[in-house]
Amino acid sequence: MLFLAQLPPPHHGQTAMAAEMHELFAGDAGIAVQHMWRGGARDAKDIGHRSVRKYFEFAHLVAELVGIWISGQRFDFAYLGLAPWAHTASRDVLLSWLALRVARRVLVHVHGDGLATLIQGQGYVGWLARRGLQGAEVLAVASKTVNEAEAAGIFAKVTLLPNTVPDPGSPSLSRSSHIAVGCMCNLDDRKGVFEFVDVIGVLRQRGVDVQGTIAGGSTARLSIESLREHISALGLSDYVALTGHISGGEKNAFFVKQDVILYLSRHDLAPLALLEALAYGNVPIVIDIGGLREILGPGLEQNALPSDSTRDDVVSMAAEIVATYASSPEQLSSDKAEARARYLSNYRPGLFRERVLHLVADHPDSRDEQLSEVGLSEVTK
Repeated sequence: MLFLAQLPPPHHGQTAMAAEMHELFAGDAGIAVQHMWRGGARDAKDIGHRSVRKYFEFAHLVAELVGIWISGQRFDFAYLGLAPWAHTASRDVLLSWLALRVARRVLVHVHGDGLATLIQGQGYVGWLARRGLQGAEVLAVASKTVNEAEAAGIFAKVTLLPNTVPDPGSPSLSRSSHIAVGCMCNLDDRKGVFEFVDVIGVLRQRGVDVQGTIAGGSTARLSIESLREHISALGLSDYVALTGHISGGEKNAFFVKQDVILYLSRHDLAPLALLEALAYGNVPIVIDIGGLREILGPGLEQNALPSDSTRDDVVSMAAEIVATYASSPEQLSSDKAEARARYLSNYRPGLFRERVLHLVADHPDSRDEQLSEVGLSEVTK
């Protein structure tokens, strides 16, 4: 396998899932993996920044791939990620185009929203996307992406592959003495961190005994210092804590303490933080974008707020849900159990492993038949 995806650092959803896939391919699946990557962000603050260093390193990667193509070396698989909304989409579809010339099967793991918009684009990027992705196989983390990929009609296969996070075992589903509300994300104004602070403020004004915690490190869009100053200006320093970036035992301690995860992002498809919330029996409250309602499932979909809601309405509705949990421990306990059950039935590592192994075991002859049906068999040979 030619593995064309960045591994941590930096650590975010896409690199975390790339690491998970790399481990499964090289370990359980027994595939010889050749990792090639250049031109990515070095840390969270570097994400989204264009630089001469990145362009130079990516050009080096392209030159290496062209060299493999010319040499005649061929792989059984190639794997890469794609965030359709990001400025890196053109980079990733170019990698897909090159991968299709050196690998029998090309697996494109779509991590962000906007696949249909990318493919239907009228400019250069849209043309490149249609050419660069034609004949690849899409690994979709949400049903919305499945629908968009199938409607495009250019892919060899589309597979729903929900993300996974580690199972913490048997977390306690009892509530804390006060209601604890958390948010975990790389700090970003698009992720709803300011709305989170406002919700805590509304609840304190209503007399609800609530404590909020935001876990996440600074990014180019928002620093811990700026967010701390904002919280202080609202008089909420005693009620909203900032942890900075956490991992390992610190992350475990964070989720163990939470009752509710308030994730009011308008910029996500299937964030790992929500799967981690479910794993620990934390009840998520989200905005109904991307695949977030799907993650919550039928038992918790009432906590997916309408996507067309105004900012003030989102804050008001989220505060009302948390206040209801604070006054109804039975409802909170029931929904915490539902969250944990949703994780076990859809997002546990064992299930993810089975899906990946089934994916790579797909017989080559059946791939040729499917490619021929859409006139693409020559693309990957």
